[in-house]
Amino acid sequence: MTREQKYTEQLKALGVWQEVFAPEVHTLAMMERELQRMVKAWKAAGSPVTDETANGSPTSNRTWDAIAALRRDILAHRDSLGLTPKGLHRLRRGTGTGTGDADKPDNVLTLIRSRREKGA
Repeated sequence: MTREQKYTEQLKALGVWQEVFAPEVHTLAMMERELQRMVKAWKAAGSPVTDETANGSPTSNRTWDAIAALRRDILAHRDSLGLTPKGLHRLRRGTGTGTGDADKPDNVLTLIRSRREKGA
């Protein structure tokens, strides 16, 4: 089962799946594959967290910084899809049952779009 299929099944099980989520799920899966590649390359380089500049002072490792940023972005995507407890609660907020206005496709899409606009 691919990552995309796994996430689709999870969203269906949560009762929030809409076909319009497919591109967002695809993006999430691509980001996670890229994270795996970056972590593998970072480990192959010896797992450096800092590098030395030309004058000898330590600076943050660019690969490590990119890994941290990608992890934040992945969490934001999972959150916007409702794949985290916080995100799912936000999608279902107000009713407690998951059957209210918060679960309507338009409200879920608005949440995803607002996350994208904020750069998350």
